[in-house]
Amino acid sequence: MDQRLMLRVVIDDDDIRKLTLNDRPDSFEELKTQLRDKLSLQYDFKLQYEDPDFSNALCNLTDITDLPARATLKVIPLVTLEFTALSSPTEESDCSTVDTEILSPAESSPSLRKQWPEVFDIPNFSVDVEYRLRQADLSFMKDRLPITPSRDMKHET
Repeated sequence: MDQRLMLRVVIDDDDIRKLTLNDRPDSFEELKTQLRDKLSLQYDFKLQYEDPDFSNALCNLTDITDLPARATLKVIPLVTLEFTALSSPTEESDCSTVDTEILSPAESSPSLRKQWPEVFDIPNFSVDVEYRLRQADLSFMKDRLPITPSRDMKHET
């Protein structure tokens, strides 16, 4: 199936490119490889296309034969999360909660990873605010009603 393929490729809301392939790829994987090479995409992704059968609504592309000769493709990055143990399972902890790590995509710099602080500083509020927070807490425990803080209470906190 040798024919020209004209594509409008949406990489991001701010990055939309026109791409012409002189030969239509034989497979979906070949199309992904050509897009990765020509658009310098350094990550794994899936593709969606505007399907003319459904008023150009986006559909996942899995078969190259579904793609019209003039098509709009949307690149959807696939994010891979990397989990790292913060402590060995044999260590005992005074706390019943589990340490949490803020995760980032695998290709991100290790310097972007941050561990939760060991101590969270909770500020002291005025007596009035402390009283209203305590009343809201009791109300929530009794009736499961969340607090709707007033404007001045938000300002003080």
